[in-house]
Amino acid sequence: MKNLIFGGTFDPIHKGHLFAAKKAMMSYGFDGVTFIPAGNPWMKNYSITSSFHRLNMLKLAINSSPEFSVSDVEIQRGGPSYMIDTLLDMSKEKNKQEKFCILLGSDVLNDIHKWHKSVDLVKIANFFVIHRPGSANIDLNAIKVKFYDIDLEINVIKGDFSEVSSKEIRQRIKRGLSLTDMIPKSVEEYIKIKGLYDE
Repeated sequence: MKNLIFGGTFDPIHKGHLFAAKKAMMSYGFDGVTFIPAGNPWMKNYSITSSFHRLNMLKLAINSSPEFSVSDVEIQRGGPSYMIDTLLDMSKEKNKQEKFCILLGSDVLNDIHKWHKSVDLVKIANFFVIHRPGSANIDLNAIKVKFYDIDLEINVIKGDFSEVSSKEIRQRIKRGLSLTDMIPKSVEEYIKIKGLYDE
């Protein structure tokens, strides 16, 4: 089974995430996408919603999509969430030999050299990239120069991706603005019931 890994904070999960996952599947023939919410995202500089709520919202968002699944491997591991550790854990569990396939945004890819043990990471993973509106263009040559002695595979997914962001959603909730067409209805209801992002 050819599966794509989609890691992130997902604070909260929104329709842009879901569309990107489906677009990547169709573009490159993946059988499914595994969403992996970060337990303790070390590169974020703002207060993160608890992993309990972020995981629950993810489960609600993908409930009607059998091609999607959620893994809490980073939450269960504890400590800072590093993708290299996650992939190594998954490799041990499944005795995986071929490279992992990771979905990420162009803004994240441009900073991939800053990731924990980035050289080790690019040795065991291929990257599938969506260009997020408003983010810097993907500079493939500059990225490959940083990993010049590694066979780095970067696949760009073409399409018109939504400008919605988790940050914008959090701000709109604080201001009491509409979230129409931004997040799944089940996630919106969960946020209201739990009183998330009000402060």
